[in-house]
Amino acid sequence: MPDRKQSLFRSAALAKIQSPERLDTLLPVTTPLNWLSLLLSALALGAAVVWGFTGTVVRTTGQGILVRNAEKGIMSVGSQSSGAIQEILVSAGDVVRPNQPIFTLDVATLREQLANNQALLASLIRQDELQTQEEHERLKILREKLENQRKLYEEGILTKSPILDTQTALAELEARSFARDQEILNQRARVADLEARLAQEGVVRAPFEGEILELVVNVGDYARPERTLLRFQSLHGDEEALIFVPAGEGKKVKPGMAIRVSPSTVKAEEFGYILGTVKSVTMYPVSREVMVTELSDDVMVDRLLQGGNVIAVVASLETDPSTPSGFKWSSSRGPDLSVEGGTLCTASIVLERQRPITLVIPFLRKQLGLY
Repeated sequence: MPDRKQSLFRSAALAKIQSPERLDTLLPVTTPLNWLSLLLSALALGAAVVWGFTGTVVRTTGQGILVRNAEKGIMSVGSQSSGAIQEILVSAGDVVRPNQPIFTLDVATLREQLANNQALLASLIRQDELQTQEEHERLKILREKLENQRKLYEEGILTKSPILDTQTALAELEARSFARDQEILNQRARVADLEARLAQEGVVRAPFEGEILELVVNVGDYARPERTLLRFQSLHGDEEALIFVPAGEGKKVKPGMAIRVSPSTVKAEEFGYILGTVKSVTMYPVSREVMVTELSDDVMVDRLLQGGNVIAVVASLETDPSTPSGFKWSSSRGPDLSVEGGTLCTASIVLERQRPITLVIPFLRKQLGLY
């Protein structure tokens, strides 16, 4: 019976009661992992406090494109005529000179017109050769006849009327020969004009000097005057960013303000931003037509205008020869790749440098009713 009663208590509990001298043993309150979490939380809180007193609030953002010489923007090339693209003579990244051939077109209608006019010219020449032989004999006979008639007229044997008839026949014959010659000359001019048009319209040439950014079409695609075939940028000028910001906030942007540009091909969270400075700002919202001229891309323009009117901002980008991209980045040496003109980008512009804590304090006062 005593054994059964004793078994009701755990031996560990009995040992604790029987050992009051262990009361001075330290009681574990937390683990090392909890201490680490507490330390990280303290660091985060400290960083937030420091940022609250020293940080900068970015007030507006926009979208745009990187380009060399933003005043000229991205230029596009179209064709003067319609036709299927036979050959593409350039590639993206190539530098083209003024009047350099870049596409050849199959202008079938123009070729058909030229072939028909060449055939007509050949037919007129053959007809003229045959008629000229006949007329040569006829002219010889009429001239001899006219000479004899004049002699008879001088002798008083013949009246003047037959002489006039012969002269009229000679004049008509010579007039027909002249008309054929004139028709042949006119047809030669038509053929020459069509040949010149074929040489001009069958080849698309670069209107300016520049670097090709993008080929928009492929061999076999149909070109027409209103269609963009490729886009290119100027070879001269500094690397800049052409940014479009909402008109309401854009009016606050001033030259000299700091700007951070993030190319679409680069992860901002990994490499940071390209640093720059606002160079110029349009006084009024830019029209869709101006944006199309600057960007040469209707789809992009429509996307930028979805939120309403925009202000155009040109930013100068800081350079750094030691980085692979050639630009100065906010938090690293940037990506190990070049950032080409024509790359889409987003940008944030610092409208004013204001400590975030100054925004928090009024909010807390309002919530606590301390006003």
